[in-house]
Amino acid sequence: DYPSGRRALLDLCMFAEGSRFEKELVATGDAGKVEVFLPGFMEVARGRSAELNVGRRADWSTTPVPLAADDRIGYQGHHHGASYLELLGLVDAVRSGAAPAVTVDDGLWSVAMGVAAHRSIDEGRPVTLAELGLDPTA
Repeated sequence: DYPSGRRALLDLCMFAEGSRFEKELVATGDAGKVEVFLPGFMEVARGRSAELNVGRRADWSTTPVPLAADDRIGYQGHHHGASYLELLGLVDAVRSGAAPAVTVDDGLWSVAMGVAAHRSIDEGRPVTLAELGLDPTA
């Protein structure tokens, strides 16, 4: 929960295979909802592809949005999509000496959000990042 009244929820299961979509990402707001469905490896092998839908509360419409494939990815899904591109970026940063796209601080915040989310579930209450010794305003 945020001071503005907004609420975020992270729900992660590392064993979500065996269904049509391995990953489902949803953002809901006053204007509507955006949904992304990512198939698992076996579903990709069966021909299923990722789906992106935008729902608008004003007229109750749902619009599928085509997703463009990235030619650098041999096939979509599982760890062969975004994870592969992240690794390409890391290799490029190491080889060129450039700053990585994702920093150690980014990783720290990511882990802290997961810890706060899990503690919130365990304790049934909102957990702030400040409780974990982090200042989100810094």
